[in-house]
Amino acid sequence: MSLSESQPLPDVKTWSNEVFPVRLQVWPSDPRVREVLRRFQIHLDRPLRIGELAKSVLLSRSRFGDLFRRETASSPARLLKTLRLNEARRILAASNLSVKEVAARVGINDLSHFVRDFQAAFGLSPARYKKQLQTSKDETRKISQEDPCKNNQAATLTT
Repeated sequence: MSLSESQPLPDVKTWSNEVFPVRLQVWPSDPRVREVLRRFQIHLDRPLRIGELAKSVLLSRSRFGDLFRRETASSPARLLKTLRLNEARRILAASNLSVKEVAARVGINDLSHFVRDFQAAFGLSPARYKKQLQTSKDETRKISQEDPCKNNQAATLTT
């Protein structure tokens, strides 16, 4: 399932600001780079080959790589991986999908690579990240359900 099937697509600039770990200093001025970012957004769940992306915007692979790095301060492959990992983190936080399902949803078919890359990027394995979020949610829910006057003697009314 691609992003476009699950929900309406925000414009690519808004979307990129949500999933980039650091916002781009300057939005790419080259329309070919913007087109590739749009393709990243639409096809995040599919294998994307850099050579094919370069060909789609009528550039050689090396020329495309140079242009992309100049416009984004990142290589296309590194940026795509970063986008996928950030989207995976968002999905883990917002769904009950398994780690394997999340990896597939963001276009990463090798689970061991996904786990290794996620841990390198965020300091936790995807499973531990999900568990930590769940524990935090459970504690918040427990606190909000407690009676605020239960252990508070000052809560009794005096006249």
